[in-house]
Amino acid sequence: MLILKKHIFFLIALPVLQFGNAQLAIYGNLFVSPKNELHIAFEDTFFNGGKIITAINEGAEGVVSFGSNSQWNQLKENSFVDGWVRIYHKGSFVFPLGKENLFSPIAFTLIQNPGYVQVNYKETPPLGVTTPVFNYEIPRYHFWSWKTDGEALARISTFWWESHDLRRLSFSPIQPTDLFFGLYNDLSWEIVPGHFNPNPFESGTELSIDQGSGQLLEPLSISEYKGISFSVFKNTYATEERLVSQVLTPNNDGVNDSWKIRGYRFTSTSTIQIYELNGTLVFEQQGEYENDWTGLNTFSGEKLTGGSYYYTIDLDGDLFTDLSGWILIKYP
Repeated sequence: MLILKKHIFFLIALPVLQFGNAQLAIYGNLFVSPKNELHIAFEDTFFNGGKIITAINEGAEGVVSFGSNSQWNQLKENSFVDGWVRIYHKGSFVFPLGKENLFSPIAFTLIQNPGYVQVNYKETPPLGVTTPVFNYEIPRYHFWSWKTDGEALARISTFWWESHDLRRLSFSPIQPTDLFFGLYNDLSWEIVPGHFNPNPFESGTELSIDQGSGQLLEPLSISEYKGISFSVFKNTYATEERLVSQVLTPNNDGVNDSWKIRGYRFTSTSTIQIYELNGTLVFEQQGEYENDWTGLNTFSGEKLTGGSYYYTIDLDGDLFTDLSGWILIKYP
């Protein structure tokens, strides 16, 4: 049974009957407009290439809700709900969430749910959090937000794949044992430990930083928080001394002949830029740095004159400067 509350718009949504059971198959995109709810009471829903996209206007969002006996299956990649998903019942439910082409489900085992719980996924946590978290990094990637009607109590499990790129959480290599959960409320974060296992969506795989699942150790009064993300402990994941050399003496004597950076993780989206004192860009590189810059202007190919230069480094490709400072080029 498909129940529509108020008005919604369809592109392609094909309910089908198979083997006597009521089923819904999503082949194309289906839209739920603001202040409207699409309630799915079918026993089985199949995401077969399309998305259910809900309006996310604050206070006027669209919602997809699932009945207590409703289950879903993802038949094709990148087919899920992009927006808000709601349930009214207790028990275990995996919210089939994602954003654009990033499938990001989250599971709640609701011990108490007097009204409803609705959840949404975003690629980044709320901006503007300025309260520091002692010894932990402030979460920067992946955020499941929720709203509740009444005092809800739940166990929570998250899942990740290589496409989530949890390596971005640190500038140094990390393992799943370095992960923590960040619980968000009122412009601050509370960091709590979790228990980590292989990703149950990928049978036969092992737990790694590229794919896995994490569960909160204790039931959470989710009505007291607004969402969850990932964090890492600042002091446990460094495997190499961090260093950005400040002197470059390219004279082939084997000492400081190239600019050295150690202890930081570069990716294909990392960017290094070096400027003259007058602001002229003389060196730029995107991607992994091989400690091989010898003081040449990358635009003219000429050797730079001796003196001080200013560098900026964006490690994770988010257009924000992660490292900056001065380097002195000296010649004999």
